[in-house]
Amino acid sequence: MFTALLLAALVPDAAANGQTSHQWISVMAIEHVPPGDLADFLAREDVRDALLNGTMFPDGGYAVGDDYGEMAHWEPTQDLYLAWIGANHPAPYDDVGAQHVAFLLGMMSHGMADQFYDATFMERSKAWDPAESWATYSMDEATDVAYAAVQGPGTVPPKWWPEELLPLFVQNGHTVDHDTVDQGQSLLGLAIAFVGASSDVEASVTRYTEQFPWACTHQVDPTVVGNPAHEAEFVAAYWQVVWNRLQGADGWASPVIGTEPAAGGWQPVLDHTSVDGRLAVVFAKGLDPSTVEVEGAITVARADGTPVPVTLDVYYGWASHVVNIAPLEDWSADSDYTITVHPGIRTHDGLVVEEAIAIPFTTAEPPPAVDTGDTSGPAVTDDTAAGCGCATGSGSTGAAGLALLALLALRRR
Repeated sequence: MFTALLLAALVPDAAANGQTSHQWISVMAIEHVPPGDLADFLAREDVRDALLNGTMFPDGGYAVGDDYGEMAHWEPTQDLYLAWIGANHPAPYDDVGAQHVAFLLGMMSHGMADQFYDATFMERSKAWDPAESWATYSMDEATDVAYAAVQGPGTVPPKWWPEELLPLFVQNGHTVDHDTVDQGQSLLGLAIAFVGASSDVEASVTRYTEQFPWACTHQVDPTVVGNPAHEAEFVAAYWQVVWNRLQGADGWASPVIGTEPAAGGWQPVLDHTSVDGRLAVVFAKGLDPSTVEVEGAITVARADGTPVPVTLDVYYGWASHVVNIAPLEDWSADSDYTITVHPGIRTHDGLVVEEAIAIPFTTAEPPPAVDTGDTSGPAVTDDTAAGCGCATGSGSTGAAGLALLALLALRRR
């Protein structure tokens, strides 16, 4: 009875990807990394567990009610860890530094994925799923179980997290002890086990799908913005930025890593009042919103140069990467447009956009694909078909109960 009452009290006030979905995003992102040093690194078997542990890590603080989790989502803390790795374990990562790099990439996968998912897919769920579900249930729990039912369960890796993070949290203004972080990481493993077990029970999957019917049934729809396969492409592009920073670059050579729609892509929805009528620009580093949410920072114009009135929203504010662009009038059919990112936009750590960046898109429907009959190429599945326009079992009853507690305690920002 106590457990039931506690579960009822732990309804999250917002949502994002669940732990199993996060793991799959990182795994799928590997496939989108172009050939090179980063791809070779991610192919190493000895770093896979560290990548998965890092991918899980940021939500551990929510599970134990500690702010380290929120901090671990964002670049100000992640950057301290990146700098520590660079100072103590430089390339070629032939020592324990490889584990640290993989863990960092996992953390940054988690942060980027949550931002893009929340700004795009979650906003659509708020529009299309029942309002009462948002007031009562957990979207991340429901979609995680539904996604695992299609994609497969997550992996509970041998637990490891770098204790070197503890003084970095202190450096960023927060003190947390070893046992708290260790408990958080343990609970995340239980959450993954619980989701895997739940996804294997048809009645459970049905119940969760009924809570968020649109979100749970559109996670592998290649036409929907922000689902896990789509997130993975943005994560891969972001990883390349992070990798370059680890090699000494500032990560700002190409300030925009992707847009929705893709550069040169199709905007199918013309209705400016629809969530599907919005655009999104994703930056290589977290932003200073005061330099973005001002007139003229990012503009949209028709082919003849006529400006389109829009509002700009740096979705999660300080140090976040995703800017949603909402038009104040309908898009015109069969028309070409250009998004322009103007000089002066700054990152949270002071880097500045120096030159204008133009991103074209169109409302003209593309011609249907021609079936050539050629089947020699790789198969395209629902999980890999979405384009992003990037620049680059069973468990014990006790464990399942604890995992459910962990899942429901993963409070989003």
